[in-house]
This record gives sequence, structure tokens and C-alpha cells, in this order.
Amino acid sequence: MQKNQLFAKHFSVEEFKLQSGETLLDATLSYVQVGELNAQKDNLILLPTYYGGAHSGNLPFIGAPGPLDPRRYCIVIPNLMGNGQSSSPSNAHISQRGAGFPHVSLYDNVQLQHKLIETRFGNAEIALVAGWSMGGMQALHWACLYPKQVKRLASICATARCWPHNFVFLEGIKAALTCDAVWQEGRYKSPPIAGLKAFGGFYPVTADTLEKRHNVP
Repeated sequence: MQKNQLFAKHFSVEEFKLQSGETLLDATLSYVQVGELNAQKDNLILLPTYYGGAHSGNLPFIGAPGPLDPRRYCIVIPNLMGNGQSSSPSNAHISQRGAGFPHVSLYDNVQLQHKLIETRFGNAEIALVAGWSMGGMQALHWACLYPKQVKRLASICATARCWPHNFVFLEGIKAALTCDAVWQEGRYKSPPIAGLKAFGGFYPVTADTLEKRHNVP
């Protein structure tokens, strides 16, 4: 099957206990699989998605003659919760939709991914877990939480903890969105267009500035 013909699969847990102590109802992990798991269950590669991205953003990394060859490996791309593909404010259980969506962490994402591997892939060995940015942060979590299961990791442009300046940056763009009067504390009846435009305009400029400052010797 061609990569552009892939269809997302879904794995769900009826009641998923979160790190915060809350319970996410009908927790759903959307993922795509390229290649097949071998009989030894030792050729599985995980490619978690980055902040704001979906599985389609990771597909260009896959293919021969590169190292992520689906003829040799079973490559699974799990979508980050909150990205609109996996459980998110837009598609959650009706009682937790919108502003009622509980706080989810990277730990929660890795735990739900692990349940997927246990259930759908026979708790296979992880030949490699790799990711960029927030995907790389998940890779580090995987290696820390399951060191015997993860044989290799590649954390690209990522840190083990969210950099404090990056946290401030994200709070700034969040403010640009939530200042729109239509926002109504997340209970908006129509999309907050002005806030979204401010968010979109603020994000690339601020991100570029922070990156340059971070790279200054």
C-alpha cells in the first residue's frame, strides 16, 4: 500500500487513568502502520508525532533506501492526544468535550501507546523509538519508562523537560487566542477567528526569535 493510501487505525480504552488523577473516557489513540511485524516481534519502530502535527507529518521519514524501510520494519506512528486525530477536545466523549477536556501529559501519551503495543502488537520489542520536538520528548519518556523494551532511541531537537522559555512562548500564543471575546473560556459557539489569526501571526515570529536566542553561543 502506498503511504498516501494509508488509513488511520484506532485503539481505545474505555476508562484511562491520567497522571493528573482524572479519568479520560473512551481514550482513543489514532495511529498508522507501515510494514508488518515479524515473527520474532523485534522489528517494531515507533514514531510519535510532534506538537501541532499529525501522522502525515512523519510519513516523509519512511521509505527505502533510507533507514526506516517498511520492507524491514513495522513502523507505527501514534498521534499525540490533543492533535485532533487521537482523543482531543474536539472529538472526546461528550461529557469531556471542549473546555471539559482533562489535562493530558506526555507520560499519559506514552502509557496509552504502551497499551496499544501490548494489545495490538503482543508487547513487541521496540527496535527504535524516534521523534522530532515533542515526538522526541516522547521517545525519551519511552526509554526511561521501558528501558528493557526499547533497544534504541533517537530524540531529535528535543529536551527531556520543556524548556522554561518555551513554556513562556506557549503561554504567550495561548493568550493571543484566548483574548478573543468569542473564546468564552473555551465554550465558544463559533470559531474564534480573530484569536486564531493572532495565534497564527504570533507563533512563527516568536518561535524564530526564541530559536535564535537559544542558539547564541
